[in-house]
Amino acid sequence: MQNLKSFQFAYFGPEQVQIMESFLQDYLLELGKTSLFLSLTQIIDEIGYNATRANLKRIFFQLRNLDLESQNDYQKGMEDFPKTVHENQQQYAQLAEQMGFFVRIEMYQQDDFLFITITNNCELLPVEKSRISEKFEKANEYENIHDLMLKNIDSTEGSGFGLILIRLMLKKLGMGSDSIKFHSEPGKTYFKLRLPLLGPDDEEKNFIADIITEEIDHIPQIPEHILQLETILENASSDFKDICHIIEKDPALISDLLRTVNSASYSLPKKIANITDAIKILGFKGIKNMILGYSIKHLLLEHFSAQHVMEIMNHSQEVAFYGFTLARHFHLKKWLDDIYLAAILHDIGKIMVKGLQEPQVREKLRKFCLKRGIRLEILENLQHGYKHFIIGAKIAEKWNFPPQFVQAIRYHHTPFTAPAEYTELTTLIYLANIMYYYKRDEYPYEHINYKILQKLGIYDEQAWYKLTQEIFFHYDKNLQLENA
Repeated sequence: MQNLKSFQFAYFGPEQVQIMESFLQDYLLELGKTSLFLSLTQIIDEIGYNATRANLKRIFFQLRNLDLESQNDYQKGMEDFPKTVHENQQQYAQLAEQMGFFVRIEMYQQDDFLFITITNNCELLPVEKSRISEKFEKANEYENIHDLMLKNIDSTEGSGFGLILIRLMLKKLGMGSDSIKFHSEPGKTYFKLRLPLLGPDDEEKNFIADIITEEIDHIPQIPEHILQLETILENASSDFKDICHIIEKDPALISDLLRTVNSASYSLPKKIANITDAIKILGFKGIKNMILGYSIKHLLLEHFSAQHVMEIMNHSQEVAFYGFTLARHFHLKKWLDDIYLAAILHDIGKIMVKGLQEPQVREKLRKFCLKRGIRLEILENLQHGYKHFIIGAKIAEKWNFPPQFVQAIRYHHTPFTAPAEYTELTTLIYLANIMYYYKRDEYPYEHINYKILQKLGIYDEQAWYKLTQEIFFHYDKNLQLENA
């Protein structure tokens, strides 16, 4: 047993989740396995929540003088238990500490495997054991998470949906049913995860690189006049007249340029109606980034579903506004020229993944997997969007994107693992992307990495809420003006 780490809580709530996530990211960084972070945080959160729920159930039944092992008492108690505990979380957290209940999380390495054990100090009832086994078995009925959603399974609290999801997430990582086990005995219940430290990551990366080589080569190249324009922009002696002369040859580029400079992101006091003024406002680097974004957008529209491309682009444009505004708010001037395009490109991998779902492409990739001896589960991961950021980054490298954009795409979900020189940029994209979903009540504050927030001086939800509401207000106002 190597590198044993352990921490214990009386109650596993939002504050404890943040502590666990911070610890986990450092631990995985040390192991070089940061690719597991997003999946493992969800799995540990779910198991930790269930362990806490089991402890609190004992407290609740004791306070109500109900017998857990009596079928009638159990049914009666469970009618009120969820609501009562939810409405009195602080009280039950204090009681858990006073009565000696705990949830312990341990991580260690052994024989090229990472083991994670989540333990709580109460024995499961026969009905609880049966329920867990039943849900784990139920997971075998689904091919993947997408299939689970299509079957409209009950996902309400207490339905066991989370346990099914855990098994499917592990399957998505290419791990079998033996990668998670649970055991219960008097005074203790534990779940143990067993994750290989060698093989799958390298195999998947090599596979993705091969897929890119095999499947993306036939995407049209950037038009000649765009390449000519980028050459001019690289020349320090070029002036605005040279640029205008090239841009005037492409009406669609003119339209994009004027739309960009008049967009909500720049918040200009008056509308810009000509190319010369637009170029002066954007500057040489701004023009270069805008042209890169324009070129990629039109290449994607030529090759993939216009509806899907525009869905991703509309999302990315809103993220771009938030990222640009955050950079100005936190005085990160270094990234003001790059943040907009970095945000526009951050989900480019999702568009590529969608292309892999075309029947003819799927069949070609299936044969490719069989020929190379690569597990078909990895193909499934690609087809359902798993690690789209890896695919996006590979494409960005193939198209010779500047390194800051490659890194923004690759690390926009895990900025703390990005190379040090790009941490600020990836952090801005990470938060801007979260803001998009937070605005739609699809991403709770508790799930945001608190180390990232604190690095920017955000120490509580009130500060986060105030910041986001101000930015949302300006975005909506500018969007109305833009569409007027």
